[in-house]
Amino acid sequence: MQFIKYFTGFVFLWCGNLSAQLNLVPNPDFEDSLECPYFVSQIDYANHWATTKYTPDYFHSCNNTSSVNTGWVGVPVNARGYQPARSGEAYAGIVSYYEAQVDFREAFSTQLTQPLIAGQTYNVGMWVILMEDYARWAIDGGLGIHISTGPINPSQYFSYTPQIMNPIGNVLNDSINWTLISGDYTAQGGENYITIGGFLPDSLLTLFDRGSGTGYNFTTYAIEDVFVTPPLGTHDINSLDNTSLVVYPNPCLNFISLSSNSLSTQTFTVELFTILGEKIKTYLCNKDLTIPLEDLSKGVYFLRISSGNNFVYKNFIKQ
Repeated sequence: MQFIKYFTGFVFLWCGNLSAQLNLVPNPDFEDSLECPYFVSQIDYANHWATTKYTPDYFHSCNNTSSVNTGWVGVPVNARGYQPARSGEAYAGIVSYYEAQVDFREAFSTQLTQPLIAGQTYNVGMWVILMEDYARWAIDGGLGIHISTGPINPSQYFSYTPQIMNPIGNVLNDSINWTLISGDYTAQGGENYITIGGFLPDSLLTLFDRGSGTGYNFTTYAIEDVFVTPPLGTHDINSLDNTSLVVYPNPCLNFISLSSNSLSTQTFTVELFTILGEKIKTYLCNKDLTIPLEDLSKGVYFLRISSGNNFVYKNFIKQ
């Protein structure tokens, strides 16, 4: 198992179509729906996603005005309480502990847009949050992402150990701020599925009693913005003299700066992208650049630095 990292450092990404290659997870933010959900247990209504075990949920703002069970699986208000999406208008949900049934774990999966390449390292992760306003329990739960060749066998669920996992003993008790669970995974080759769930049985859970005795006796976590990003790569690295490019501070808070002595005679373009491949801003400069970030949420972002037909990617973390 690869050790979890909540934030990653600098990487260079493959060139080409950024939105297609930056993230190998289809419909990573669950916005694309095959049908508007009207009840819990309908993750299969999210395009490209499928149930693996029990009845994982799908929440979408379209349910806010649905003619069936209005607001039951809406966003931000639904049967679990009040939970805005981290981005957009949708997210998934899984029950990771249930007092009335031993080892009850919901899980769901998707097929990646292309298989992983042997020996290459990918950054894998997702954002999670404790969903219920009145949930009694918070847990660690082995919540994570299992990477496999083909779907896993749900009847042998606890035989799988997620390669990317919330650390054992690290109870996820935050119902206000989204938490990033991420890490690096070196592919064996051919892996083309990811499964999201809690992979520890009850006997190995760390439980935290939140004192909500009149609330739910099960625990649901919302899942958002899932990603599997490709391995290292650049296009004509020498043309941009990458070794002199510095992006700082990283992690950052309210701004990110780029500096390079080698670019003092060049005009170059800097484009800012989200982890999902959405372009946010574009800048032109000659040498140094400072980008304000006050209006961006916490997370991983990418800069595409280009001059003519040559370009390179760098990532940074906004805390």
